[in-house]
Amino acid sequence: MSPPVQVRELEDSPRDLDRFWRVMVGISGAQAACVLPLRLEVTGVLGSANPFWSQARRRLWIAERHGRAVGRLAEH
Repeated sequence: MSPPVQVRELEDSPRDLDRFWRVMVGISGAQAACVLPLRLEVTGVLGSANPFWSQARRRLWIAERHGRAVGRLAEH
């Protein structure tokens, strides 16, 4: 039986947005067939500079198992 996954909500900060992006780097590792989303693209869409967020709300979470990120979730 696998240990439970804990889901933790991130704060609305540039540091946590970067952490949200880095989850995919940790999951994919050095897999040659994996193409990661560009950091600038993720920041452009989910970052506070996007005018969409002046009228909408965003929430980001990271799923962890044994303190290691195993997934990410976004609500907007």
